[in-house]
Amino acid sequence: MSTTTTTTTTTTTTSFPSVSHKNPYCVAPPCAFKPLRKRTLAPIKHNSHHNNKLHTFSDRVPLRKVIPTSFTDMYTLEVLQDKRLLTPAGRPSFTQRAIVDWEKNDVRSLLILDSPRSEWCAAGRIPDIIEPGFRIQILPLTASDDEIIQTLVTSDLYKEHGFEQAFLLQTAIYTVQAARARQTNKLASFTKPEWRNIVENYLLNLACEAQCRLDFQKICAYTKRQKKLELSARESSSSSSSSLSTLSSTKHSPNSTSTSPLLRKALMTCISTSPEFKSQMEAVMRTKVTLSKAEKQQIWVKVQADLYARLDLNWQPDELI
Repeated sequence: MSTTTTTTTTTTTTSFPSVSHKNPYCVAPPCAFKPLRKRTLAPIKHNSHHNNKLHTFSDRVPLRKVIPTSFTDMYTLEVLQDKRLLTPAGRPSFTQRAIVDWEKNDVRSLLILDSPRSEWCAAGRIPDIIEPGFRIQILPLTASDDEIIQTLVTSDLYKEHGFEQAFLLQTAIYTVQAARARQTNKLASFTKPEWRNIVENYLLNLACEAQCRLDFQKICAYTKRQKKLELSARESSSSSSSSLSTLSSTKHSPNSTSTSPLLRKALMTCISTSPEFKSQMEAVMRTKVTLSKAEKQQIWVKVQADLYARLDLNWQPDELI
């Protein structure tokens, strides 16, 4: 009997954990996604007081913010056509004058404007200038002659020189009347160049008056000093002559001996240093020296003529009375 042997083969299968092959473009679940925090600006709080402050009219402004930067509308084309006769700022060279306090008052004249700025109109008032001694004035082109005169008289031009009100009024009237005389249509409003010419002529008249008064005072003081020195010299000469006469009479006296030059010099020195002589000289120096009305007028006319010639003005000095 045959025996059949059955061989059982056991197959062992090794089980590996399954590997999940993720799609590289897959998106992680929302719970695992932590994006960067978005940087957002904090909401602006609308502060009504702050906003009003940004647009509020400024009560005080610096001088440089008000002075005009363009002058092309203030002068005629004939005046502006030769660039060699203009200043670096674009103004005619005749706006620069070697006169006392000219620059300060020229700036003041530029603060006389023909119209207010829009922001001033919105605020209903004109701002103050931060720098002391300056202020804004409005003089419209349509102003009447009386309004122009009033604006000029009440301006700050040469206010430190203390001109009499009558002189300011007379100068303003003369300036406006001269401008009207140059017009063809006497009733028309002034053009911008004519308007500016009125302001500048008024300024120039005050400037020349200020310079003439200053020069007049200096020359009068100098003339008085010279007169006093001449008076002192005459008094000294008179005292010396009297002393020499005494010495001469002593020399020719029968009982006198001859006086040597050295002794004469010593005697003269004693005279000049004597208390009596010093007292006489002090009295002379205290003497008030005055100038006559005619002398003062001659000095005034000469001062005017010299200044007008120096400034190349075709003005005539006052007539001698």
